[in-house]
Amino acid sequence: SAKVSRHKAAGLLMALIGCILVTGVLFDAGTFSTMGLAAAFLSGVSYGIYTLGAKMSIIRGYTAESTLFWMFLVPAGVSVLLANPIPLLSAGFADTDMFLLIIGLAVLITLVPYWLQTYSMRNLSADSANIIGVLEAAVAAIVGFVVYGEGLTVLNVIGMFRTVRRSE
Repeated sequence: SAKVSRHKAAGLLMALIGCILVTGVLFDAGTFSTMGLAAAFLSGVSYGIYTLGAKMSIIRGYTAESTLFWMFLVPAGVSVLLANPIPLLSAGFADTDMFLLIIGLAVLITLVPYWLQTYSMRNLSADSANIIGVLEAAVAAIVGFVVYGEGLTVLNVIGMFRTVRRSE
């Protein structure tokens, strides 16, 4: 089991501060909401649980593929039930382009990154994988800037550097 060292705690704190600066949540009152904060907190907790579960399954000898299958099957089933599946399925299958986008989203943006993370935990501790995972915020900001033309403030860039620096 991995111990929480001062270095790791400082890395987590700096990554958190970096994520806050990247998103700009403290400086743009229009983007802050209690529901958003609760969803972000639950997302972080869920991500942590996923990482620990994935690490435990790797230690027990399961493959990354079988881990992903079970860790996505149950939440996918619950999500389908909560999302009123009939209109979603009819909309998704009615248009070929929409169906391809759904498949692309599922595979490229969801399964591939989680598979890579799960596979990497053969050689990484769960806490190291989580700290590296916060790079997602910096990458998202860069993609938003390059692909979608979103603005970057000085604080966003400082946040990206803090996030990247503390996840080494």
